[in-house]
Amino acid sequence: MYEREFTLYIDSKQVFNILSDIIFLAGISGHFAVLLAEDKSGELLPPPKAKNKSGKYIVAYLNIPDTEKEKVEVKLLSVTQTLVSSTQIEYILSDGNEITAQVDFFIKQDGENTILRIKVKDEGIKSFFSKKKMFEYAPVEHIFEDHILPYLQQLSRQQHLHLRFLGKIEGTPINAIKEAKKYISVIKFGGIYIYGENLEGIYTIIDGELDNGELIIGEKRSTGINALYELLNYEKPVKVLLFDSEIGDKIYDFIKTKGLEKIFG
Repeated sequence: MYEREFTLYIDSKQVFNILSDIIFLAGISGHFAVLLAEDKSGELLPPPKAKNKSGKYIVAYLNIPDTEKEKVEVKLLSVTQTLVSSTQIEYILSDGNEITAQVDFFIKQDGENTILRIKVKDEGIKSFFSKKKMFEYAPVEHIFEDHILPYLQQLSRQQHLHLRFLGKIEGTPINAIKEAKKYISVIKFGGIYIYGENLEGIYTIIDGELDNGELIIGEKRSTGINALYELLNYEKPVKVLLFDSEIGDKIYDFIKTKGLEKIFG
């Protein structure tokens, strides 16, 4: 039995469409290829030619060895897809003999995010996803966590930058930055947004250090080290917002476009 739950920062309908497209899903799994699809007349055809699919497919499963000395193992499987509801997709995998597995995807919209629960029942005479000599790990975890989930997570990152608010500090720039250092030192990827009277600044954080920066005071714009220098010489109170994110390379553009004061106030 395998059961895991993940949060994705994309719409649930998009997740459903990806996971219900068996040809696309097989492709991103890295271990399956859809060979034939059954139409409602019972005829097996190449998938593009099966216009009215019954939900049954002939699929090749590739068990790839760890070493070049061992051969790639290929098994032909019958896979039945059932769209149980608008939030659940079920796949039954069988070789008609000793291998059986059931995979269920449960998809739930949670605000702007999607909760994806994956449940695998693997109770055949011979466990389909059992640990084999070709693998040092259980293939079920490898297929979902090294292939399918990374694709969905990458899609999430392309569409939504997830920010985690860490704190808000007020005071003179020197005191505020000094106080902020205890946060900055432990941030892998993140940033700070600074604003005050006629002042607005953006600085990214990479590996616990302030990296790129841009500061605007009135009509004067400074970048890089000059932005930090100008900030520390600013004498009026400022507010500093700190956040972290898994996506360092998009932080700067995101803040510049959105403005953190609109997010955190």
